Amino acid sequence: MHSFLSLLLIYLGSCTAAVTIHDNRTLVSITRRPGPGLASVASTGHPVSHNAVDVGAIPSMLAAANGPSSRRLSSRRLSTVEGCLQNPTAVETLAMIGVQGINTGTADCPVTTGDIQEYLTEAADLLDLDVICEPNIEVRIDDAMRQPRIADSAERVADLLGMSPRADVDSDDPLAPYQSNLQLINIDGAWKNAANSGKSPKDIILAIVDTGVDSSHPDLKDQMWTASDGSHGYNFVDNDENTADLNGHGTHCAGIAAAQTDNDVGIAGIANVKIMALRAFGSDGTGGMMATLQGLDWAVSHGATVSSHSYTSDGSSSIFLQAIQNAASVGHIVVVAAGNDGVNVDEQPRFPCSFSTSVPSMMCVGSTSSSSPPQVSFFSDTGSAVNIAAPGENIVSTWPGNRYAVLDGTSMATPHVAGVTAMLATLGLTGQDLTNAVLGSQSQKLVANGTTMNFGELDAQNAVLSSLGKAPLTSSPSTSQGTTAAPASGAIRTFSSPVSITVALGLATMIALSMY
Repeated sequence: MHSFLSLLLIYLGSCTAAVTIHDNRTLVSITRRPGPGLASVASTGHPVSHNAVDVGAIPSMLAAANGPSSRRLSSRRLSTVEGCLQNPTAVETLAMIGVQGINTGTADCPVTTGDIQEYLTEAADLLDLDVICEPNIEVRIDDAMRQPRIADSAERVADLLGMSPRADVDSDDPLAPYQSNLQLINIDGAWKNAANSGKSPKDIILAIVDTGVDSSHPDLKDQMWTASDGSHGYNFVDNDENTADLNGHGTHCAGIAAAQTDNDVGIAGIANVKIMALRAFGSDGTGGMMATLQGLDWAVSHGATVSSHSYTSDGSSSIFLQAIQNAASVGHIVVVAAGNDGVNVDEQPRFPCSFSTSVPSMMCVGSTSSSSPPQVSFFSDTGSAVNIAAPGENIVSTWPGNRYAVLDGTSMATPHVAGVTAMLATLGLTGQDLTNAVLGSQSQKLVANGTTMNFGELDAQNAVLSSLGKAPLTSSPSTSQGTTAAPASGAIRTFSSPVSITVALGLATMIALSMY
């Protein structure tokens, strides 16, 4: 009965009116206590759990148990459901994260999520299984973007931004003087200490689960991870290897984290690591949870140490949480965006951010201003799940078509943290030690509207020093929690730039800069 109630509540909770269903697919995760004859989800490679059960094995397990397969389904419907579960073209297994996707509502599987739920409810009771069965809910890129403003040279940046170069970043890249975000996180000190560490840098892969990446961009082309077949990742929207970015968001995030530095082109990236492009969103910035889970599974199974996830959903998902926990169990670090609604996620949860309280190695990133002293961006979500912040305003980065763009949002803050985490991995840190070094880098807790937040701003130099066993140059944040609250949603921020706008619900200002 416990299994039935758990599954039913999960299913109904995922189907509330507040959540948008992306498509007809069904997501399942099935586990049981170890025992003889257990059919593992991971038929190849290393299973994430010895308790994982392949949904395709359920019909034969029921037959062996001599129990009724489903009292609720007609014999015709029952036969169709079992045929679906045993059809290899209807079920996709994400072995590294313990999830399976069923192509319900298709010719290969002409049944509904409700049919699968009913069938697995009885299987859970009869076979002593824990079953999670959920619809494929929608996830989205938060940032809304305006038409690009095009410039034909780096010199035009000052005119378009309404400011002169002011950042002191040790790079020959022409846009580095406009990257005050890198100065604020003390990137020069991080680079210097890493270079002088005496350590031979390890080859590290950073996965960008987003709208794709422009792999031909002059600031990214030499940074791309490349498979033996020449691909740079995978496109889970069109189910092919074309990871071109038709939106721009993913290319922008990739550049922040790992654009080529000191190549006398464009911007400086944070980490010298390889970028794995995993496209989970369409050109309109929307996608399904299944695609993001496919991206996470691909990242883990293909050797990425860190993955960056700049998207949110209003709907919770037990499967999503379990997938992140399983990725974490093999040392993979998941870094996610807090969201741009200006809310306290303790009161209005946002996912996957709100899962960070249940996954010690996971980081949820809020946004701060790109000026000193840093201030919490008024659009940034806050709360106990947000455990670090990074610059997320007026961020210059790469854009498809050999261009550059300026955007605002926690989406932009997230790859700062992911990039620094990947940098620490090149120095030999792994797993939870990576997260501990990054979270321990925060020099002081931030204040918004007179309220002390539970998080501070990323300090890349402190993170590197910590990874090298050295003391940070600035004090660590107080362990006192204080009162956590989001900045007032009606806060007004004044911009001096004629092209900047007040952000109400994560609206981003975008300027595309065509470079020589």
